[in-house]
Amino acid sequence: MERTISILGDSYSTFFGYNNKKYDMWYPNDEQGVISIEETWWKKLCDDESLQLIENNSYSGSTICNTGYDGMDSSFSSYVTRITKEMSEKSRESDIFLIFGGTNDFWSGAPIGEIKYTDLADSDLKQFAPAFCYLMDFATNKYKKSVIYVIENDILPDYITSVMDEVCNHFGVKVIKLKKIDKINGHPTKVGMSAISRQIAEYIR
Repeated sequence: MERTISILGDSYSTFFGYNNKKYDMWYPNDEQGVISIEETWWKKLCDDESLQLIENNSYSGSTICNTGYDGMDSSFSSYVTRITKEMSEKSRESDIFLIFGGTNDFWSGAPIGEIKYTDLADSDLKQFAPAFCYLMDFATNKYKKSVIYVIENDILPDYITSVMDEVCNHFGVKVIKLKKIDKINGHPTKVGMSAISRQIAEYIR
């Protein structure tokens, strides 16, 4: 019996026609040479590991917290909004739940804030660290049937990954640290997509 999988992601996990049509997409993209669905990391992973995709909820440019580029409100696309309001009930039945983000929080210069597990206000969700706490709390409470993995991009600085590592450890969530992913303009090429798929597969087998 095939294991099932759901994904919460950003541009790295998008492909036109396979995500919510109102979301911004990055792929297919000639610049990176990723032009078919079979060249995406997540389709490769599903094919190679015999996984059935339940939902891929990915939005290009999305931050985990509710602050985006130029300090603008990004609650329309943030991870904390999408996991709570836009991911399906069916996704919560997945055997594997992959959360792949943090890159846009880094690129946009979103405020980091402090790790905070309780009494989170709307203002806290505008900062990366408390928003990530909120995200992990929600995921572990609502995706009880899933093994949850947080995927860390190899370009993330320590001030981002240290938060992710500490919070994931607090909630007992597994962390996948990507290494040496080939990219053009910050986004995975075909070679990079294959590497992402292989590295994730080593953790979930």
